[in-house]
Amino acid sequence: MKLTFLGTSCMVPTKDRNHAGTFIELEPYGILVDCGEGTQRQLKIAGIRPPRITHILLTHWHGDHVLGLPGLLQTLSAMNPGQEIKLVGPKGTITQINLLKKAFLFEPDLNLEIIESGGKSDLPVIKNGTFSLYAHKLEHGLPIIGFRIEEND
Repeated sequence: MKLTFLGTSCMVPTKDRNHAGTFIELEPYGILVDCGEGTQRQLKIAGIRPPRITHILLTHWHGDHVLGLPGLLQTLSAMNPGQEIKLVGPKGTITQINLLKKAFLFEPDLNLEIIESGGKSDLPVIKNGTFSLYAHKLEHGLPIIGFRIEEND
């Protein structure tokens, strides 16, 4: 597993710290956790090509965690039309994605599977012979989920 921190700042970025975003390479998957503004630039600086992304995991819908999403979806559509992307977010994610499509007047040419998590039990996002990735509801004053990776023995 390789972690690349793309941003560790909060609502206001600094000249040295971008909005929230982490890329996890866990073969054969490329997992982006949150997509704050400037994530595409950070991917480029880190040498990670956007089509490497197979999963987008959104913890919650505060702007500093999602404002990079519309541009990233457009880039993925242009670079690899029809790419399969699994997008996992808290309750309300399907509605928010539909609003983004209206706001930015584009329909991504992606095979985008949207999964909402928000129950009390862990939702398996990925489960294979090597590891499992789970989503679980957390408390933050709005719908929010956390993610846990468990490597098999």
